[in-house]
Amino acid sequence: MARLKLGPKTPRKMKDRRKKAERAVWEAYNSNHPERVARKYGFTLGQMKKQAVAMGIRHDCFEGLAMEYMSSWSSNLCVSNPAKLLRVVAEEMPDDATICFEGPSDWVVRMLRRRAIRRPPILRRDTLDPLQIMLHVPLRDARLQEIATLASQRRYFDATFHIQVYRPGKVLLTAHDMCCPLCVSPSIGTDRVRRIFRRLRLPMIPLRRRKVGGG
Repeated sequence: MARLKLGPKTPRKMKDRRKKAERAVWEAYNSNHPERVARKYGFTLGQMKKQAVAMGIRHDCFEGLAMEYMSSWSSNLCVSNPAKLLRVVAEEMPDDATICFEGPSDWVVRMLRRRAIRRPPILRRDTLDPLQIMLHVPLRDARLQEIATLASQRRYFDATFHIQVYRPGKVLLTAHDMCCPLCVSPSIGTDRVRRIFRRLRLPMIPLRRRKVGGG
């Protein structure tokens, strides 16, 4: 008897395709060019949005400026001192940069509300569910030293949940809550990047050597 040739929709091939689609979604989520990632994996952007929804992620998760993780410096350890992180950001990041607090506590919002940018650029969200407010403030007006002093008296999540520092068209630094490492773009200069990691006492590792997954 001739052996039945299995078509493209056998359970195994469907599982392999689903895994491929999941990899594509996470790679696109960490890319400023999700349409290129879609083409690389043989999908359309629409198909990847549907896959994102199937994974429990919002369909608009690819929108906004993202950190270019694969060309950034990171650490295999997390920032344990949020107050120190904020002081380092205030002192080492370019003066013309902007900081975005994602999910800041009420006291941070009250401090910065009048200094916030009314129509900021769209940044890639770090938290997709539940959605957090995103407060964009010019770095020179962000009162980070004052917030750092208050943050040292409070819990980490209460102060800095997720922060991103950026210039037009470029994310320079991201720092998430305790489960994620610090990431810094080399575009600010190698010496400055080294100072940031040295001051935070973190090892400095090219992120392309680390596996970037979703969360």
